[in-house]
Amino acid sequence: GPFVVRAHRDWSPAGVDRFQDLIRRRVYDDLRVYRMMPGFVAQFGLGASPEASAAWQRLGIPDEPVVRENRRGRVSFARGGPRTRSLQIFINLGNNSPRLDTLTAGSVIGYPPIGEVTMGMEAVDLFSGEYGAAPAQRQDSIRTLGNAWLDRTYPNLPGAHHPGMALRAGPAAPRMRGAENPDILRSYHDQPASSSLRDRYPGLRPRMVRPPSAAAGGAVLLAAPAAGAGRQGGAAAG
Repeated sequence: GPFVVRAHRDWSPAGVDRFQDLIRRRVYDDLRVYRMMPGFVAQFGLGASPEASAAWQRLGIPDEPVVRENRRGRVSFARGGPRTRSLQIFINLGNNSPRLDTLTAGSVIGYPPIGEVTMGMEAVDLFSGEYGAAPAQRQDSIRTLGNAWLDRTYPNLPGAHHPGMALRAGPAAPRMRGAENPDILRSYHDQPASSSLRDRYPGLRPRMVRPPSAAAGGAVLLAAPAAGAGRQGGAAAG
C-alpha cells in the first residue's frame, strides 16, 4: 500500500531540495528496494536508469549536520564520505539513534534526516526482507545494469512485481526547482550533466527560485505500489 513522507527543509535544506528535485524529475519512478533489513533500514534510489543513476551520483550535495535523530519512520540520504549524498535514500525501520546520528562515513559524521513517514509505515514494514543487504553489496552491478539485473538476480525484491512503484509529489509540495543558497546551486552547476541525462531530464540545472515559506510545511510525497492504482490521499498514485 501507499505511504506518505513529509519533508522538513529546516532539518536539511540541501537534502530536501535534492529530494524534491529527484521526485519532480521522476528519478524515483519504477524503484526497487534493494536493501531491506527489518528493524533497521529500507534503502532505494539506484536502478531504474543506470545512466541517470551514474549522472546524479556525480552531483553530490553539500554535507550538513544531523539536527534530528534517526528515529523509526525518518528518511535520510545514504552517503559514504564528503559530498556523496546524491540519490540513494533510506527509511529507518527502527530507532537507529544515536548510531546513525554519529556514525562516521569517510570523515563525515552521521546521516541527517530530511523527513519522516507520516502515514503508512506499516506498508513499509511489509516490504520483503528476503535478501537483506545482499543486493546493496553489489551496487556496481545495480549502477551498470539497473533494474533488469536486480529483477533477474533478486526476483522477489520489493518493487519487482510492481513496475509502477514510484515516489510522487503530493498536493502540499512547494514548487521548488533549486535552492536559495548559492553554494548549493553551485554544487549542481560545477559538474556538467551528460547530454543524454539532459535529454531525459529537461532543465536539469536548477534556476534560482524563491524558497518555500515556513507555512508550506515541507513536501508531502506518496509512494505508490503499482501503476494505475488511482488516487490515494489526494496525490496521484502510480
